[in-house]
Amino acid sequence: MTSFRKQTSIGIFVLGALLLAGILITVLGSGRLFSDTTRFVLLFQNSVSGLNVGAPVLFRGVKVGQVTDIRLMADSKSMQVFIPVIVEIKPFGIHKEQSDQNLEQTIDALVSKGLRGQLAVQSLITGQYQIHLDFHPHTRMQTNDIQTDYPEIPTIPSNLQELTSQVSELPLQDMAHQLSQILSSLDRLLSHDDLNQSLTLLKTTLKQTSELSSQLNQDLPATLASFRSTSETAQDTIQQAGADLKQLSSTLAQTTNQAQKLLSTTNQRLGPMLSALEQTFTTAGSTLEQTRTSLAELSGLLNKDSGLKQELERTLREFQDAARSVQTLSDYLERHPEALLRGKKGY
Repeated sequence: MTSFRKQTSIGIFVLGALLLAGILITVLGSGRLFSDTTRFVLLFQNSVSGLNVGAPVLFRGVKVGQVTDIRLMADSKSMQVFIPVIVEIKPFGIHKEQSDQNLEQTIDALVSKGLRGQLAVQSLITGQYQIHLDFHPHTRMQTNDIQTDYPEIPTIPSNLQELTSQVSELPLQDMAHQLSQILSSLDRLLSHDDLNQSLTLLKTTLKQTSELSSQLNQDLPATLASFRSTSETAQDTIQQAGADLKQLSSTLAQTTNQAQKLLSTTNQRLGPMLSALEQTFTTAGSTLEQTRTSLAELSGLLNKDSGLKQELERTLREFQDAARSVQTLSDYLERHPEALLRGKKGY
């Protein structure tokens, strides 16, 4: 009896020692015994198929932790389903000024700056996913009433999920129907007789264009040579015309100078002449006035019906006409002094 109890005690002791050794080996092998990790939760609303426990957590490509648990949770108020993913993150370098903060405070500060988590493909062959942490400051933080035991890191949809969402919002049926209509219209257009005629006409036009191009290639050198010769001749003509025009301009300048000198001389000579004419006209006016006075005196002496009075009146009118002509001539010469040299034209 005592021997059996001893054997039982020894067996229990051995089993306990083996169990304890296994636990120690597991803990020491995983490195969690002396590790200083902090757990966080990421809430996903879309499928996390391909994400497994033990998947790495990367911060800008650097592994900072791993996934420890994946759960399923529903919000009874909003009737939304969430997938909490628990991750363990190891402490990483902190600035000296912030050395008094722990990892949780550091993550909170980074979240306020735009730190977000999202699913990313780990292997295209196996289809496994991992979690990426990076800054996305322009994304909106999702709010929910889910209570968790760990600090939360906000999440954003993965690139594949965004692409799938955008594709799912496209009106694929309408697009397929429109594509079918376009293909039908294209088929009717291609099978139409007018298209065949147009293609035949286009082929003929291209052939004629090719022939015309060949003809131009043959005639173009001669045409260019003729054009070059014509251009040279025209250039010579222009040069000769320029020289003639220059000479004509010089001649015109000389003629203009001579005309100016002649007009100056004419003005010098015309001044005294006009003064003399003016004096003559003044004297004639005085004489006319005296004559008119004398005639007035004589008219009193003469009979109204006498021939002498009529003759005197006719003579007086002629004398007045002569004086008026002289006055008109004087006015014209004042306006056109060159008439003394060129003569009177179109008065």
